[in-house]
Amino acid sequence: MKKKRAVRVDFLFLLWISVIAAISFFAVQQVRRLVGVLPKENFRQKVTGSISRQGDWFIRNQTPAGDFVYERYAATGEIKEGNSIVRQAGALYGLAQLYAYTKNPETKTTLEKGFDYFRGLTATPSASANVITHNGQTLTNTTALLVLGLVEYLEADSRNKTTENLEYLVRLSNYLASTQTSTGAYINEYVPKPVESDYNNGETMYALIRSYNVTQKQEYLLSVKRMASYAMEYYGPQGFNSSFFSWGMAGFSYLYAAEPDEKYWIFLKQYADKYMTSRGVVYEQFLNHTSETAITPGASVFLEGVNHIAWVAKDKDPVLYRTLKRHVERVLDFLLTYELDGPYGKYASGKDMVRGAICSQKECETTRIDFLQHNISAILLYVKFLI
Repeated sequence: MKKKRAVRVDFLFLLWISVIAAISFFAVQQVRRLVGVLPKENFRQKVTGSISRQGDWFIRNQTPAGDFVYERYAATGEIKEGNSIVRQAGALYGLAQLYAYTKNPETKTTLEKGFDYFRGLTATPSASANVITHNGQTLTNTTALLVLGLVEYLEADSRNKTTENLEYLVRLSNYLASTQTSTGAYINEYVPKPVESDYNNGETMYALIRSYNVTQKQEYLLSVKRMASYAMEYYGPQGFNSSFFSWGMAGFSYLYAAEPDEKYWIFLKQYADKYMTSRGVVYEQFLNHTSETAITPGASVFLEGVNHIAWVAKDKDPVLYRTLKRHVERVLDFLLTYELDGPYGKYASGKDMVRGAICSQKECETTRIDFLQHNISAILLYVKFLI
């Protein structure tokens, strides 16, 4: 009698343990789902697969001249009239980042053909400087974005650091430095009158600090530090400046890496707060299903800035780093829905010339080169800095 009772107790005990284990496993899965913990390797494969397809889009859409088809209608693949030489230069920056990551020889060939195209647009305003001029217009940020593409290309493979390429980089960078005013800001356009631009202030600052890392020319570092002082005085008291944000945060983060002055970190952290309480909170509300204001494809632009802040925060403020990293992951995951004919996309075209491209609008009327560039950059900066 006692023996039968002992067997029953053991069986109930094992059954109880099994129930507890099952409940615990279920609870863990629910917690993972609630906090949105992404399987890191699977997520990395998802986003890097997307940029690989975008790189293929650039290869298919390069013109015989070396630039890229600027914009296409998503449904038909037909070319929409228009162009922007600034965004053409930006496309090379994104493509150079992709080449540095994949070392794909087709990407390199496409990239080099693009550089040749811009060499054909190069003017010589002084004995020591080169600048890009297109259709009679000279915009500083065109040259700045070309510098960024060149730096990524040179850093990707030491064999690319030829005398010709390095001299070209220096001459372009010399022009950028020459556009700085007494305030520390940069002039973006001189005709018909000198005009400053929030975009260009960030783009040129970022280009010069990246050029400094390759050339070690102190005048570039000094120029960036003057711009940083101007930015802290001018942009610091403002609210969130969406035009300066991403390029400016990139410039400040690389400046902090070169000279880790606490004031640069304070500015970066303040701008992280500005972003999260303005743009970031809107994205989070949509992802948490508390708002119907959908995230637009242009969100990738802002993620570039967030990635750079998180890079510095990784050592300076681990809590902020984890917050920003999680935010970037969630938004990037959603942005996969804007890849045309992508495995996670919500828009299908079936047209080879737009396959793998990124929608320009929520409704996906067109696809444009700058949306691909910013998407590629946002993903690769995440891979480079946050995982």
